[in-house]
Amino acid sequence: MENDLLVSIVSITYNHEKYISFMIDGVLKQETNFDFELIIADDCSSDNTRAIVKKYIDNYPYGDRIKYFKQKNNLGIHANYKSAIEKCSGKYIAICEGDDYWTDPFKLQKQVEFLENHEGYSMCFTNSIIVDENNNIVTNNRVNEKYRKDITQAEILSGFVPPTNTVVYRNELLKTIVAEMPKITNGDYYNSVLMANCGKIGYLNLNTAAYRIHNLGSWSNLSDEIRKISYTKTLVSLRGKVQKSLEQMLERLISSNLSGLNELNRKDEFLDNNYWTPQTAMLRSIRDFVLQVEGEPQNALSVDKNTTLERILLRKWPGMELTITKWPEYDAQNLHQFKDATFDIVFSHQVMEHIPKPWNAAKELVRVLKRGGIGIHTTCAYNPRHGYPEFKDYYRFLPDGLAELFEGVDILLKGSWGSKQALIYNLAIDDGNGQLGGRRFVEALAKHNDEDYPWHTWIIFQKKI
Repeated sequence: MENDLLVSIVSITYNHEKYISFMIDGVLKQETNFDFELIIADDCSSDNTRAIVKKYIDNYPYGDRIKYFKQKNNLGIHANYKSAIEKCSGKYIAICEGDDYWTDPFKLQKQVEFLENHEGYSMCFTNSIIVDENNNIVTNNRVNEKYRKDITQAEILSGFVPPTNTVVYRNELLKTIVAEMPKITNGDYYNSVLMANCGKIGYLNLNTAAYRIHNLGSWSNLSDEIRKISYTKTLVSLRGKVQKSLEQMLERLISSNLSGLNELNRKDEFLDNNYWTPQTAMLRSIRDFVLQVEGEPQNALSVDKNTTLERILLRKWPGMELTITKWPEYDAQNLHQFKDATFDIVFSHQVMEHIPKPWNAAKELVRVLKRGGIGIHTTCAYNPRHGYPEFKDYYRFLPDGLAELFEGVDILLKGSWGSKQALIYNLAIDDGNGQLGGRRFVEALAKHNDEDYPWHTWIIFQKKI
């Protein structure tokens, strides 16, 4: 194997200037009787990552093994990872993200020798430690004792994922899997499940790497709910791809997770520290509608970032592909980037009042919606003007006025919330929201809704079939 390029190490990174030297040191210190390359895919970092990597390339022994690629725009983990895998030319692929590192200088040699001598194995992994942002050891064993062995697809489906920074894959197998990978957050889980279709997954009783937990971590920093949504989406994407004997197990896992997410939706009261907000009644109304919708929409378009509405929809349909459009890259008045009838759901939250010609936006939002698709749009009938001049307010909409913007649709729901007392409170009190006034209400006040004094308004419609 002398002088043969046998392994490609992939490191995806984003703003890892504090940690990336540990990763590079751990890779370049590998002692092997074969050559390897380190592919660093930088997702348009805004810190000093590039300068640090360049210093290694120019000055470090074996720095020429580093191939550095910086994306022109931030692609996100999924697209950045796929682009890096496509660049791999080695027979094997190892992974070490920019904030993790390797601790054993013989890691690659041992794992490659194992795979070279065991053709029936598609990948192998080892144990690792977990460290914090200051390299203090949190635990010496990331792999539970019961998984320190060759593992099965059933064990992976149940939730165990081989530590990504310890794995070595066969390139031709991984590339095929990654090429067809849907847009998911936990791609390591997806990869491991499908690699189990291609051969055994071996465990080497070694501790070779360090996984870092810190407040910028892509997975460790996600909330439990977002993790659950991501996990369920990945399970849904695996339908038809697991071993036949495990199909029922997969469906049970999907059903159990969907039930849990729907229960979260039903129980969410949309309160802020037990106080109602101007959006509480609106969000409950939309949630109640969504819970009754049948079928499984495949995709949705969000006009701007709408965290709460996204949560309502993804709890119901975690497998749904979500496209988020933001100004100025996208203009709701001219969504030329999308073909007619592209999306099953199109929604916007407090957007229409900030658009100069909302009638043009409404036409576009209907155009990109499939026949029979659902539109959900919220806006204001009352609100202090805010964000001027960068973020202008042009209009205020009553429910009927909002509905009249959209043509070629059947209105399924029109709603509003507000009252004279709520508006007076908003004008008289600053409860921490500055010029936006008082926006936290006790239940006794908030439950009084007077359609003559609406604050927030919303509609839900279906595009005519």
